[in-house]
Amino acid sequence: MEAKEKEPLDFQSEDTLPLRGRHSEPYDEEEKNRKYEGKSYRKSRVAFALYIILTLVIGVVFVIAGIVVLVAHHLSLRRLEFVVNFSFLRIIAIIFIVLGVLKIIVSIVGLIGTIKFGKITLNAYAIGIAFVSFVLLVGGAILIIMRGKVASGSFNQSTFKNAIITQYKFDLDVNPENEFVTNVVDSIQENYQCCGAYGNVSSEFSWAIYKLYSVWYTKGEFKFPMVPETCCVRGGNMENCQGKHGSDGPPIYGPSKDCEDPHRLINDDLHTIGCVDALTSSTEFYVLISGLRRWFYRSFY
Repeated sequence: MEAKEKEPLDFQSEDTLPLRGRHSEPYDEEEKNRKYEGKSYRKSRVAFALYIILTLVIGVVFVIAGIVVLVAHHLSLRRLEFVVNFSFLRIIAIIFIVLGVLKIIVSIVGLIGTIKFGKITLNAYAIGIAFVSFVLLVGGAILIIMRGKVASGSFNQSTFKNAIITQYKFDLDVNPENEFVTNVVDSIQENYQCCGAYGNVSSEFSWAIYKLYSVWYTKGEFKFPMVPETCCVRGGNMENCQGKHGSDGPPIYGPSKDCEDPHRLINDDLHTIGCVDALTSSTEFYVLISGLRRWFYRSFY
């Protein structure tokens, strides 16, 4: 008997196709997943790098703001020291600079870790950002709790009072510094709708500082006006505001802490709150908003 010749294997036969088919589809799927994960990973790294760059920019802004406040006293702004407490603000400026430098250092470390994917640098960034976030949270809480003291500490109450008494509208022709003080006081009174140094309607150092103590009024040869024009409500009766006639209240009457008639403490044409109080209220509001914003951002983002 002749031996049957073995049929050569057909590598293209149907018997081999299922084997190849069973493996080719999963391989294609895995390759797609790898490519997708690679793209997602690259996008995540880019987004993380952009976030770190943003924190770096914020750190730079902190440092610049602190430096501006520090050098302000040595520039023309030092003339505003009779209003602004630069000694107090210098402390705030130093805190801003320190926080800004910390944010810059931490951001640079995080950026290096993101580019090179170094675990040590990324861990260092995580620790650093946690520390800076903790400091900002504590700082924001302190600003919220002590916003009144922070705001009031930003202004020189006594020197502002003395400037109004001794320099406001006095010897303007021969004393340029008095002219500067006058312009600053007028600007504050007009923009913050206040009058005088500090206190409420019953204080002798709010609107009443002019007719009681200021050399502008006490050494002037006039009884009217009793307060500057910038103390008046815009669009109001100027003569009623400045005490020429018509009002039973300030500036003709008062100040009186024991007044039993509330109508004698009212003049709808005159601002009666002191400017330090108005500035403090405004600053306290911004400090509160700033503290709340920082707390919210660090807590939820």
